Amino acid sequence: MFKEIFDKNTLLGIALIGLMVALYFKFENKLAPAPIITADTSSVKQTPQSALVASTSIDSSKTNKDTSKVSATIVPNQLYSIENSLVKIEFNSKGGAIADAILKKYTTSENKPVVLFDKSNNQWNYSFPSNTGVLESKNADFSVVETTSNSIKLKATNGLEVTYVLDSNSYYVNQYWSVPNYQKNGLAKVQFETELIPAEADIKRERMYSTINFLKDHDDVVEKLNMTKNDDKEVKEPTKWISLTQQFFNASIVPAKSFTKSSIKSFYLEDEKNYVKKYSATLENNDLDSLKYQYFLGPNSYSILKHDKNKLVKIIPLSPDFVLMRWVKIFNEYFIIPLFDFFSQFLSNYGLIIFLVTLIVKLILTPLSFKTFKSGVAMKILKPELEALRKKTGDDQQKYALEQSKIFNEAGVNPLGGCLPMLLQMPILFALYSFFPSSLELRHEHFLWAQDLSTFDNILTLPFTIPVYGNHVSLFTLLMTLTQIGTTLYSQRLQPSSPQADQMKMMTYIMPIMFLFMFNSLPAAMTYYYLLQNVLSILQQWSVTKFFISEDKVRAEIEEHRKKPKKQGGFQQKMQEMMQQAEEAKKLQQNKK
Repeated sequence: MFKEIFDKNTLLGIALIGLMVALYFKFENKLAPAPIITADTSSVKQTPQSALVASTSIDSSKTNKDTSKVSATIVPNQLYSIENSLVKIEFNSKGGAIADAILKKYTTSENKPVVLFDKSNNQWNYSFPSNTGVLESKNADFSVVETTSNSIKLKATNGLEVTYVLDSNSYYVNQYWSVPNYQKNGLAKVQFETELIPAEADIKRERMYSTINFLKDHDDVVEKLNMTKNDDKEVKEPTKWISLTQQFFNASIVPAKSFTKSSIKSFYLEDEKNYVKKYSATLENNDLDSLKYQYFLGPNSYSILKHDKNKLVKIIPLSPDFVLMRWVKIFNEYFIIPLFDFFSQFLSNYGLIIFLVTLIVKLILTPLSFKTFKSGVAMKILKPELEALRKKTGDDQQKYALEQSKIFNEAGVNPLGGCLPMLLQMPILFALYSFFPSSLELRHEHFLWAQDLSTFDNILTLPFTIPVYGNHVSLFTLLMTLTQIGTTLYSQRLQPSSPQADQMKMMTYIMPIMFLFMFNSLPAAMTYYYLLQNVLSILQQWSVTKFFISEDKVRAEIEEHRKKPKKQGGFQQKMQEMMQQAEEAKKLQQNKK
């Protein structure tokens, strides 16, 4: 037992904070059409029919809506495409399915177009029951039979017909199937295998945020496959949609009627660099009157997906997966994101925006911080009295704890006053920890030496790898650690000094070193935020203790409180009774000896 109950309780508070952080890291690792976006539709041209035979390309933002009939000429493994201002989608005449999906407004870390599907590693098969047997798409040859400005209709030799419709200014493409002599009581299946193509600089972190999400009927919480290891799952309940999710993008399949049964799998090799993860699935549907599927092929943008009637916005991780921490997303949805959106209207530099958000958060938490600073000053005032009590009680720890509790009660000082405000701030910190890695707006944003705020800032690549830390040096993380130690040094000057307190102080220095290893590979936006938090905390503590907290006034308040009649609360009274019983038991034991 520590010789001073203040040190014990402060250490308990730090231990609780450390436990919360450890639990967080443990569990954290385990659409109507999108809103209209301005597009250039001033150039309207008719696509020549001759172009459809060799390579059909329909741009819905640049063509009219006249229907074109095309002779059903089959060209083996020919690609046909439709596109708008946001996305270009290609279809293969072999199988009639999506071969490529390219996002026009986004690039990879290597400045290449973001590709959600690639024909070289993308396989689809649609199977439908009919009176003549099961009709499958994967081996069927399709030809173009009809086109409009935003659609293309393909027909296979086995009678299957599929129509794709891509509205302008939308990330949704609609797929309609027509099955000859279909059996209404049969079972339709969608099967696919695909590999996620890397889009970010840090493939390990991109892999951590890539998984298959799905939403069951009559459920409001998205479920997902394990994000840190290979996983597969049989989903026997009806499912509204399946989303193949990457860190900042997703390809989601939304059936007109829920999938009745789903079998999904996610796989990757630890050292694989050519793909993020491999996804495969078999999705079953028994409603053949509604053979329509929607495919959302676009970004994980909160501003876009929050308007989506299919609730795809739920794939954006705004809180830890741990069930007891899911409520943290409230801070992101109703405070952090609106703040970012507001400042984004006036500023284009996200480094400045993060600074303003940090400043506002710090100002809002000032009342809690004020209590922490005042508690520290009070403990400094009581230091001589506590040291005198220590000399009086010697090694009798229980008697010291009992008498110290009386001193705190008489002085009106709460020994946990400096710890509880810190605990109350943790939900906001956890909310920001979820927000920064999932914020699409920070992607490829430069600030100071950081080339991309959505990934770590690398100022030095090491010729070796340090466990947990990695093989690079993040300057924001290094500065964050140094300022955290500086904050601790500045705060400890207000606390009583003793050998036991020094042990407690050592623990407060260990935590920043732990964060140095844990945060080195986190997004630069996050470590920059924590750096700002530390700097502002030092400035806040200096200004509050210098201009708003008078040591003489606190001492006068303590003396005034000592003159008032004391009325212990039930908890304090119970604690003192327990201490007295322990003291009596100790004396009885000594007498027996």
